[in-house]
Amino acid sequence: MQTKLKILALTIILASVSSAFADSTYIDNAGSIQTDSSAEEHNSVGVALAYNQNIYEGVGNKIRPFPLLNVTYDNFFLRGSMAGYNAYQDESLTFAFVVQPQFGGYTSDSSNDLEGMDDTSYLINTGVQAQYRLMPFILTVSGLHDVTGRTNGNTASARITVVVPLDDRRFALIPSITATWQDSNITDYYYSVSSSESTSARPEYEPDSALNLAYGLIMKYKLSENWAATLGYILTQYDDSIADSPIVSQKYASTALAGISYIF
Repeated sequence: MQTKLKILALTIILASVSSAFADSTYIDNAGSIQTDSSAEEHNSVGVALAYNQNIYEGVGNKIRPFPLLNVTYDNFFLRGSMAGYNAYQDESLTFAFVVQPQFGGYTSDSSNDLEGMDDTSYLINTGVQAQYRLMPFILTVSGLHDVTGRTNGNTASARITVVVPLDDRRFALIPSITATWQDSNITDYYYSVSSSESTSARPEYEPDSALNLAYGLIMKYKLSENWAATLGYILTQYDDSIADSPIVSQKYASTALAGISYIF
């Protein structure tokens, strides 16, 4: 599957403006557009187009559609590609069990620079997520483990989000910063070059664990009682352990998105 590791950058809508916005939008560490609305009573469905810079050598950038999903039934929820169960929830704290696919990697025919590399594929991550809301901030932390057996790797992330409501709460600016740690099992799977894959132009490489940073700005506007529009930009700074890989072309990558959601 010719897909790309996209950037993580995460945002969550603040409870104080939840009556004006049905969901928040972010790009998670699995590279998927997500909606998260722990403080929301409404469900929403929508679609977004995302332009993603690819960090692999010779692989072009693409514009791809993504679903914007925020559906809750009792304690169960579906947000983007993430499904979960809220085991505990009060006015300020939420604790959930989650499962999420990770669509990342490349195939050897993705570019001439990757010819001779072993194909990589998706992962299925399961774990826990906790969110603490202290207006005007929301802190979200998560720990995930790959259960496909391809990496048996672990990922941990923390993000802080601030929502700035404007125009009588119909419009909001939502900046965020996210730190995501990936252990060496995951970085080895996606960014290493083994001795059998090495060439004169592509030396053998074994990455360490990585700490990536992502800076995001989401703009949301409620068009009507049932419709909301989203624009966003995320810049990811990859750890040197990833950026130094012979199959990686750059340390920074951008994602831009535009979407619309129906609230019900």
